[in-house]
Amino acid sequence: MSSGDSLPDNVQTLWGLLIGIKKPPGYWLTDLRTLRLRSVNDYSEPSNLKLGSIEELHHLTELYLLGKFSSGIKEIRLPQSLKILALSVSNLKDDPMRQLGAMPVLRELEIRYCPNLKKIEGLKNFSTLKELKLTNVAKEFASEVKGIISEDIINEQNLETHPPWVSSYS
Repeated sequence: MSSGDSLPDNVQTLWGLLIGIKKPPGYWLTDLRTLRLRSVNDYSEPSNLKLGSIEELHHLTELYLLGKFSSGIKEIRLPQSLKILALSVSNLKDDPMRQLGAMPVLRELEIRYCPNLKKIEGLKNFSTLKELKLTNVAKEFASEVKGIISEDIINEQNLETHPPWVSSYS
């Protein structure tokens, strides 16, 4: 697609889009159902993910984010229509669940490579959650989660191999 071409009005899944310095118009994303965003630097290391507000994407049901939130997840506004949310290498330190608690239909949450995430308070408010995937999070964090919600929905993995940009995990 050349820079003068426009996207069709009925885009439902978007991946492989390279966004440079210029910000693309958001009006063509209104029917988007699935969005996978990956923010990496020239060395394929996670870099700051500047998402802003996407709450107007009312049809968005799946959101997969790989990149760092410099100010935590509080900086973004997510649509309430999300059923699946994946946060990878997001540099989370504070409890994201209060922000995520405003998602009444969220059924699957995945948190990957967030070793600094220590607190989790709002998780018990997720009555629709059917699966919680925890990959390479701090052991204390995983233990606290198991004390809050049913272990039946928790899928915990501690992988022996890490991406090359991961220095160490608890």
